[in-house]
Amino acid sequence: MGTLGDLHPYLAMGQILKAEGHQVSLATHAHYQSEVEALDLGFIPQVPSEADLTPELLDKVHHPYRGPEYIVRDLVTPYLRQNYQILVAQAHDADLIISHLLTVAVPLFARQHKIPWLSCLLQPVALLSAYDPPVISQIYPLRKLRFLGPVFHKHFFNLAKSISAPWWKELDTFCQELGQLPIKHPMFEGGHSSWGTLLLFSETLASPQPDWPENYFQLGFPFHHEPDARLSEDTLQFLARHPRPLVFTLGSSLGRSTTPFYRWAVEATQSLGLPALFVTSGHRDSVPVTASDTIAVVDYEPYHLLFEHAGLIVHPGGIGTLSKALRSGRPQVIIPFANDQFDNAARIARLGAGVEIPIFKLNALRLKRAIQQALALQPDSALQRQIANENFGLRLLKVVRYIEEKQRQTL
Repeated sequence: MGTLGDLHPYLAMGQILKAEGHQVSLATHAHYQSEVEALDLGFIPQVPSEADLTPELLDKVHHPYRGPEYIVRDLVTPYLRQNYQILVAQAHDADLIISHLLTVAVPLFARQHKIPWLSCLLQPVALLSAYDPPVISQIYPLRKLRFLGPVFHKHFFNLAKSISAPWWKELDTFCQELGQLPIKHPMFEGGHSSWGTLLLFSETLASPQPDWPENYFQLGFPFHHEPDARLSEDTLQFLARHPRPLVFTLGSSLGRSTTPFYRWAVEATQSLGLPALFVTSGHRDSVPVTASDTIAVVDYEPYHLLFEHAGLIVHPGGIGTLSKALRSGRPQVIIPFANDQFDNAARIARLGAGVEIPIFKLNALRLKRAIQQALALQPDSALQRQIANENFGLRLLKVVRYIEEKQRQTL
C-alpha cells in the first residue's frame, strides 16, 4: 500500500527472492500491476484503486497535523475487510507473508491461517523509539525537546497511543467478527511480528536502540532499479548543456496535490539564475513555466541515474527518494509535508547532508536561501561508502533461511 517509495522496496525484495528460487507474489494497488508483472512476479490487486486517490484526498493524507489520522480513517480501515478477503482467496497457501505498516489485515490473516509473517518498516519514525525520538509533524515546534530523554518520550508516546487508539475502532470490530482477540495498536507493538521485523533503512539514518522490537533485522536500504532503466534523450541533452542542475521533485503522490511548491521553486530558481530540472510524475502542468534552455520539465526519470548528475536535489523527504539522494552524495533540500517526512528531513540535516524547511514555512525567498545553504555543504563520502557496503540482498536471504529453519523446528 502506498506510493512508489513504498512499492519499490517490495519489488527489490521480490526480485531477490525470485532469483533464489522462491515463488513470489506482490499484493498492492491495481495501478502498479504492470510494474510488478514486468519483473515476472505474481500480482494480487488490493484496494483502494488509483481512482479513489483524488487530489483532495492526497491533500488530506499529507496534512502536517492530521495526515496519519486521515490515512488510517480514509485509506486503511475502510478497505480492511475487502483486502482481508482478497488474501484469503489468493494467499491462503503462502509459506511466508511480508507485511507493510499499513497492511493491517495481514496480522489477522496470518493468525487465522497460521502462516508465518514478517512485519516490515521502511523508515525510522515507525519505531517510535524513546531513545532516538523522531520528529513528528503534529508536534513539530517541540522537536528540540530530544534532550529530555527516554523517560519523557515514553510517556509522550503512551499519550500518542491513547489519542490515536480510536482511529482503529473498525479494526477491533473486525477482530471480533473473526472470533479473534483484538490486536495491539498497529502503529506501536501491534505492528511488530513475533517472527521478526524487517527494518529497510540504513544504519547511517538510524542505529539500533534499546527499545527497538525484539527479533529485528536491519537490512539497509533496498534499491530497486527498473529493468532497462535509462535517462530520456531530452534529459541527456539538457544534462550535456548543464552538467549539475538543481533537481526538483514531489515524488509519486504529492505531484497531484494543490501545493504551490513548484511555483516557489520556479521563482527561487530564476532568482538564483541556476539551471533546473523538474520531475513531475506525469503532472507537468503543475510547473508554472515553459521549458527553456535552462529549465527542463519531465514526467519521470529513474532517480538512481538522474541524481548522479544533480548539483542539488529538492524533495519532500519520502524514504525512497531520500535513500537514493543520500547514496548519490549530492546535497539535499528537504521540504517535509507530513508523516515520516519530518523525521527523515531532520535526520538528513543532523548528518550534514542537507537542509530542511517544512512546507508550512516555505516561500520562494526561504527556498532560495535553503538552496544556497545546501550548495555550500561538503558531501561526506563515508556515508556513500557505508551505504554501498550494506548488502541488502544477502541480509534478506539470511532472514528467509532463518524463517525456514524456524518453520522446520516448529513442524
